[in-house]
Amino acid sequence: MPRRRPRAFPGTPFRSLAGLVMLLLAMLLLALLPVSVAAAGDTLTLTVRIEGLKSDRGGIAIAIYDSEQAFTERTAPLHKAFLPIEDKSCSWVLTDLTAGDYAVLVYHDRNGNEQLDTNKLRIPKEPYGFSNNARGSFGPPGFDKVRFTLSEPEQTIEIEVR
Repeated sequence: MPRRRPRAFPGTPFRSLAGLVMLLLAMLLLALLPVSVAAAGDTLTLTVRIEGLKSDRGGIAIAIYDSEQAFTERTAPLHKAFLPIEDKSCSWVLTDLTAGDYAVLVYHDRNGNEQLDTNKLRIPKEPYGFSNNARGSFGPPGFDKVRFTLSEPEQTIEIEVR
């Protein structure tokens, strides 16, 4: 009859120190995985901070889009708002979003007419910005440049208007 190798740790299923070490490493790696990733269907909170404001005059026009088509056509934003500026600062908090890809467009409506004023060449005369602080070459940036993924229960992005 073959001789059984004695267990290195009597009373446990580990035959060697290596088995115990592997189990402990696996447990450590699992403990380090982020537990804050949202499950499908959970509602998430997004805070958008607008930076680079030079005055409190007017307000902030802001919109969030959840598809490339809506962003490109500037139709049917998921949410939009016109926000006051206080101490050259402005934030927008959305609490009913689900995990996914989004794009945010913002402009400082300095004269409060709720329109992005442009010159004759349709170049904006008022400061504006996009998520990821993306900029376009000749026109606005594409959805691929402004898209960000919302996946955390509470997430903050910053947009600098220029």
